[in-house]
Order: sequence, then structure tokens, then C-alpha cells
Amino acid sequence: MSSGIYIHVPFCRRRCRYCDFYISTNQKLTGSFTEALINEIGMFSAANGRRKIDSVFFGGGTPSLLDKKQLESILNALRKSFDVSEDTEITLECNPEDISGDENMAKDFHDCGINRLSIGAQSFNDEELKFLTREHNACDSEKSVINAMKHIGNVSVDLIYSIPGQTAEKLLRNLEKAKSLNVPHVSAYTLIFEKGTLLYKQMSSGKVSQNSDETESVLYSTVNDYLKPNGYVHYEVSNYAMPGFESRHNLKYWNFGDYIGFGPSAHSFFERKRWNNVYSVSEYIRIISEGKLPSVNVETQRDEMLVKDYFICTLRSKGVNMIEFNKMSGRNFEFEYRKEISDNLLLGNAVIEKGFFRLTEKGYALADSITLEFLR
Repeated sequence: MSSGIYIHVPFCRRRCRYCDFYISTNQKLTGSFTEALINEIGMFSAANGRRKIDSVFFGGGTPSLLDKKQLESILNALRKSFDVSEDTEITLECNPEDISGDENMAKDFHDCGINRLSIGAQSFNDEELKFLTREHNACDSEKSVINAMKHIGNVSVDLIYSIPGQTAEKLLRNLEKAKSLNVPHVSAYTLIFEKGTLLYKQMSSGKVSQNSDETESVLYSTVNDYLKPNGYVHYEVSNYAMPGFESRHNLKYWNFGDYIGFGPSAHSFFERKRWNNVYSVSEYIRIISEGKLPSVNVETQRDEMLVKDYFICTLRSKGVNMIEFNKMSGRNFEFEYRKEISDNLLLGNAVIEKGFFRLTEKGYALADSITLEFLR
């Protein structure tokens, strides 16, 4: 079975108030980072063999800060070290301001092998973008999608909802704009007040208020009620796609497939092992310069942990494959969790279809709490 590759590009021009990912604003390190990344790819392959790959995802950070030459060198390193299939999905996350005013940027991405763009628009509303401390404006969001669709076509737009003060009407206008631009994939995420972020500090001091559960539920329904009738398949809690445009790479996470992470702070799940790379860019570069892999917290998944991770992943997407679960765990899913299954079927939170126990739309909205029921 083919694996996926995730590449964490940690550089950003600045940190947004809601972001808790590992990033660095020191863009002077992009050159030495790229060199270290290429070396990490080669070292991993030398130690683990030439594995089959069918998805590559450049995340961050802001991968679109890398230039064409750097991206080409990374992709060449992957093809040299792995068996990369011809139809591999190669996704690059980018910020609207990087391609809104320069159509050649999207063309450059396409020319070096990128065949899918994930654009962090977050909103098509200037007021909301200002609250999120994004560098682009609504016009940039629109122009970036137009340029991306012209040169690549397979485009995903990220939208954040449940922004303080956001109404269903404002959210609907964002969704309508995405649909009018013919994007085949939309990722819609609730605004999370992550501990350690500026947004969390502002909430703690009373400067910002988080929306109520009731408001968030209304906004979640707004997303569903608009995108599904307009042809988008709700294939994961936060992801919607036109048929055939589901993110192959993201499905590796939700379907419990193998993925290998490269770059500072990147996480991996490979051959029943989980690990992450060191977080500091400079430390990452130093370790690789010494001929070592930067992985830490390596843990072989024991049966209990494997079962836990399986629930966390699969219940967010197509559901629990009951036969697969039984083989993996040595348990009988329908007997072991008969109460949890029965309760959720009766409440309309889930259904059993074609050997899968999967959540309904109602259940998707409660995915986290339902998952906890199975993990008690």
C-alpha cells in the first residue's frame, strides 16, 4: 500500500493571532532548511527503503514562501528517494497574497509539479480577515482563487467560521463566493481558541468572547445546508468536495494510512510507529548536519493505543470498518461497544451501512464527544 508524505515548511511572515502551529519568521533560514530537508529525505529512504508514495502535502507555515527552484529541488529529492507514482497528488498550501497579484506564481507551482493548491483564504470578508490578523484582503482571496483555478484547477479553499460577531448571513456569503469561483474543495473549520495563542490570551482577559455552543451549531448547520445541496460531498467533519476531488492525502489520516513527515515538528505514522521531528528550525538543521534523523518521541503503537487512534481518525470520516477493526484489535466491535452503538443509532447520530459504523450529519457535529464514548 502506498504511503503519503507531509512536508512542514515552518516559515511565515508573521504569526496570526489564532495560530498554534510551529512556525518561524526568520526567512533567512529557508535555504539551509531546504538543504537539510533534502538530506532528511535521503537519510530516511536509505534507512527504510524506497517506499511507494501517492500523495505529497506541503503544509506549514507558509510553503508558498519557497521559490520555484527550492520546490523543484525538494520534489526531485522525493522522486530520487521514493517510488512516486505518476498520478501522485501533490498539494501546496499557500496564502492568497502570494498568488493574487502575480499570476505567474500559480503557473510556477504547476510547472514544478504541484497539481493541487490549498489556499488559506479563511474569509472573503475584510472585517473578518482583519480580526484574524491575516495579511491579505477579500479581493486578494478572490484573485488568488481565480489565478489558481486557471493554472491548476484542483483547488481547495480554507474557510474559518464561528468568528466572534459572525452571523449566518455573513458565513453564507463566504460560502457563496467559494461556490461562485467553482472551487472543487472547501475546508471549513471552526475558530479554535488554542491555549498559548494571542487569541486565547485576549479571551482570558475579556477582550474577545467565544461564540456560544448554540451559535456555533447554527453556523455549522449553515455550512452543511449550503454546500451539500450544491454538490459537495461531506467526506470528513471539516471537509467538503465535489465527487472525485477529495483530498487523497487527508484521507490517509482519516483512513488510518501510513504517512511520513519531514521538516521541523512534522509528525509521522508509519508501520505502527508514531514520532515527531524536533520543533526548532536551527536544531533541526544542526541534527541533520551531523548525519542524524531529527525524529523524537518514537513510539510503537500497542494494541490499546492503536484502537484509540483508529477511533479518533475513522469516526471523523467514512466510519469504523467493523471487519477491519475486529482483525486489528482481536475484539468484536458490535459486541464490545454494543451500548455505544445502540445509543447512537437510536439518537440518529450514526448508521450501520455496508460493514461500516459511521456518523450521520447530526453525529458529525458531535464527533469529538461520540469518540470519547468509545474510548472510555
